[in-house]
Amino acid sequence: MICFSVKLVYVNIILTLSRSVDGSYCDSMSSLLLPMVVLQCTYVVEALQVIGGNVKVVQGGTAILPCHVTGTNDDLTQITWQRRTREKPHNDNFLTILPREGVQFVNGGDDRFKYIGNFNNKNGTLQLSNVALKDEGRYTCIFTLFPSGNQKTEILLIVIVPPFTNIKDNLPTLGTEEVLFATCTAAGSKPPAEVRWLTDALGEKVRTTTNSTQYDNDTTTTVSSLFGVPTSEINGHQVQCVISSDAMSKEETLPFSIQIYFPPTEVNIRAISENSFECVTEANPSANFTWSRYSSLAVVKNTLTWKVML
Repeated sequence: MICFSVKLVYVNIILTLSRSVDGSYCDSMSSLLLPMVVLQCTYVVEALQVIGGNVKVVQGGTAILPCHVTGTNDDLTQITWQRRTREKPHNDNFLTILPREGVQFVNGGDDRFKYIGNFNNKNGTLQLSNVALKDEGRYTCIFTLFPSGNQKTEILLIVIVPPFTNIKDNLPTLGTEEVLFATCTAAGSKPPAEVRWLTDALGEKVRTTTNSTQYDNDTTTTVSSLFGVPTSEINGHQVQCVISSDAMSKEETLPFSIQIYFPPTEVNIRAISENSFECVTEANPSANFTWSRYSSLAVVKNTLTWKVML
């Protein structure tokens, strides 16, 4: 590439005068500053480059593996793709692109790969759909050019995995010692998820612990546990488990109601009217009521309160 530029410079010219007023000559000097235009010519060589770029994609999504050549007029004869992935840890030639034959798979096809580049434009870009964790790794794009030979670039494909989330109630019963209330789990996340509890007004009445387990495939399961003393005052309080991860589009909030389980501790029967009675007790879960009388074989039931008319 040839570039022209114009520069304006000033040249200092020194003049010598040798004639005096009476006609004789004498030596004197003066300086004159004159402008001058200089035309500069620069020759710029555009270097051959194979341009790619690392890619991050959520498991199950679609990845674009970019690859193209710039700065050359060489003839392109073939594009070759290689990979080293979790599934194929050794260098694997899996696809070639030819000017006439088009896409040719090596050692079996994979319909998830689609060539979306343009051979004439020296563009070898691939699209990979339904990306799985096994696809994570390094992909090499190789351009065979004449006469310069093979030119290549490497693309790192990173697969991130959202967690499976749930809360499990530990079914605590009424007592005076600290017990586990519930566990909140973010399973199989990559990178690891953050799990935390929002306990609002409970304050120091509860505490949390968090543990993580990493697996061979680089996914992590994070479990956060909620502890406290199972009193009747804490029964029914609402808390939230909040889960966040770079693999999630937004954080997830799981609501949970602390339930302290206890059997009926006291049963009271009181008269409501002359021929109506009420049976009252407190329990969690709600108690089942059974009414019976000696003068009849009939038995009636209800899960809450049953009034018997005599």
